[in-house]
Amino acid sequence: MLNELKKQDTIVLDSKTNYNSNKDTYMKIYKNLPCAAILLNEGDRAFELNNKALKMFEGLDIEYHLQNIITEISKKVSNFSEKNVEKKCEYEVVTEEGTKYLEVTLDYLEDSEVSYQIMIIHDITAYKLYEEKLIEQKKVVENNSVSKELFLANISHEIRTSINGIIGMTDLTIMTDLTMEQKENLKLVKSSALKLLNIVNSILDLSKVNCGKMKVENVEFNFKEMYSETVRISTMKAMDNKLEFKSKIDDGIPEMLIGDPIKLKQILDNLIDNAIKFTKYGTISLIIEKGEIIDKKINIKFYVKDTGIGIDKKDVSKIFTSFEQIDNKVYTKKSPGTGLGLCICKGLVELMGGKIEVKSRKDVGTLFSFNLFLQKCAKPTFMNINSTNNRVKKVNKKLNILIVEDDKASQIVMYNLFKKHGHICDIANNGKEALNLLNIKQYDLILMDIQMPIMDGVQTTKFIRKSEESNNKHVPIIALTAYALKGDKENFLNLGMDEYISKPFNVEELLQTVYKMVKDDEAGLNNINKQRNIDREALFLYLL
Repeated sequence: MLNELKKQDTIVLDSKTNYNSNKDTYMKIYKNLPCAAILLNEGDRAFELNNKALKMFEGLDIEYHLQNIITEISKKVSNFSEKNVEKKCEYEVVTEEGTKYLEVTLDYLEDSEVSYQIMIIHDITAYKLYEEKLIEQKKVVENNSVSKELFLANISHEIRTSINGIIGMTDLTIMTDLTMEQKENLKLVKSSALKLLNIVNSILDLSKVNCGKMKVENVEFNFKEMYSETVRISTMKAMDNKLEFKSKIDDGIPEMLIGDPIKLKQILDNLIDNAIKFTKYGTISLIIEKGEIIDKKINIKFYVKDTGIGIDKKDVSKIFTSFEQIDNKVYTKKSPGTGLGLCICKGLVELMGGKIEVKSRKDVGTLFSFNLFLQKCAKPTFMNINSTNNRVKKVNKKLNILIVEDDKASQIVMYNLFKKHGHICDIANNGKEALNLLNIKQYDLILMDIQMPIMDGVQTTKFIRKSEESNNKHVPIIALTAYALKGDKENFLNLGMDEYISKPFNVEELLQTVYKMVKDDEAGLNNINKQRNIDREALFLYLL
């Protein structure tokens, strides 16, 4: 019985079935469609509007708008006369209720008696207004992001200028005749300035990661040498804190790899420093293992383990969040910092295509792990890519150097540095002063600040390069900048500068860069050598 009922209730559709031939029924349905519909004759003129269409175009010239709609559709459809082609457009109309946005679809209806077109219209005003709102909000967010970036760039530039003066003048003073107590006091001043600079760098790094300005390098580097250097420095830090440092590396990892050694070392240093900071007794361990090889890239896994205070389960989710610090009463004073280190590590690892994880037990210890895919070098090389000649190449002549810098402390630091090496320096406070000096004197080299009043370093460089076109000369220009968010090395080189010195750098890096830009000369060798007895202690200059 049940099967018989099912069969009776089932309606089988086929082309021969005549469900309803009553046109009045169709017209009632048409009139009450939930969307606006208009029937057009062969001359594209309206002859029937349903209730929604009548209300939508009330008080408007319907024929005028229909022709505009058809024109808009024809612009979008090349073969407008084809019946099987989708014909659709968006149309804007001003009504008594305000501007309305319509989505219009045009289609053909044919039967044995008549052939005409039907226009289906949907009111998408709410959707379009919401879309416009989202676009405006996106613009606001982007503008705020740019404003934030510019603010960070400007404020960091000003902070670095002041720090540069503190560090530079401190170093120059340390090289004079002082008592041991005075030297120790000045070293503490320098140490505090370097900590402040580290905070600024962390904020900038985080900003660059968040706004996508951080770039990943892919260069050949000596992985084993980077590992050895990390172990050496970390062992010393651990010993200073009365901790043991252990390390192990997979022998199967090639010596030379392709990747970003600077960012990799930054990640390892941050994780190891963090482990040392939160470990009172015991051991810090660094383990590096070789994973699978995919498309000539080796999946290398890094582990940093400690026997420190550990992390509560409730706090694990916080540690990779900006400016978050785990509340621990025992270590509150021992663990200063911005809370940015782990957040930056996470950003850098993910930027390089890896993933970072953490496992921890309270009062037992913590294990941080991350992986990176590093590419094998095409050909084995025995050249030490990372090693540099620590001895500064000497030039056998007295250089005439133009320092274009608006900060007084930076001027004094650079002036005294080159004076101690037997060179002559002139100082310009801005680009306009620099151009005036260049009109009356020739220089072997120009050290160019970027951000200056009246005429900045970029404008000045462009003017110098333009003027050199007529006299067939070329004065080397080295860009010095801490405006980290406003460009990189390639940008400044493209603007006409010959070299770019980033921050921070030491005196030997600065001198080596300067000396490689000028031609050597045998004259004046003895005079130069007499004045090369500068203190070789690392003189870190953060020149703007």
